[in-house]
Amino acid sequence: MTSNTEILWNAITDSAKKKFDYNSFEEHFSDVDENLADNLLFKIIIGFASEKSTEIISLELFNELMLIGFIWELKDIQDFIKEKQKLLKIEIYSSQLAISLLEDGNDPLTVLHSIKQLLV
Repeated sequence: MTSNTEILWNAITDSAKKKFDYNSFEEHFSDVDENLADNLLFKIIIGFASEKSTEIISLELFNELMLIGFIWELKDIQDFIKEKQKLLKIEIYSSQLAISLLEDGNDPLTVLHSIKQLLV
C-alpha cells in the first residue's frame, strides 16, 4: 500500500517525467532495476530542492550506481543533471514547498493538493 507521502513525491516525479524523454532514460536502467530511473529522477529533484550543487548530486548518484555495478560516467551524469535543473524548476520548487509544508506538520494530502496546482 502506498502512503500519502509516497503519493505526494510520486506526483512530483510523474510531472518531471513529462518534461523530457523519460522512456529513453528509463531504458538505460531497465536491466538493473525497474525503479532505478524513478529513484534517480527523484534524487535529482530533491537534491536541487535541498540546494545541493550539480557536482554534489552527480557524485552521489555516481557513487550509488557504482555500488550496484552500473557504470555511468560522472561527466555524463553532470551533463544530464545540468539540463534538468532548468527544465524541472517547477518540480524543484514544488519539492521545496512540500518539504517546508511537511516540516510544518501539514498533512501530505493537503500538501499534495497545494502543489498539484503548481504542477499543472
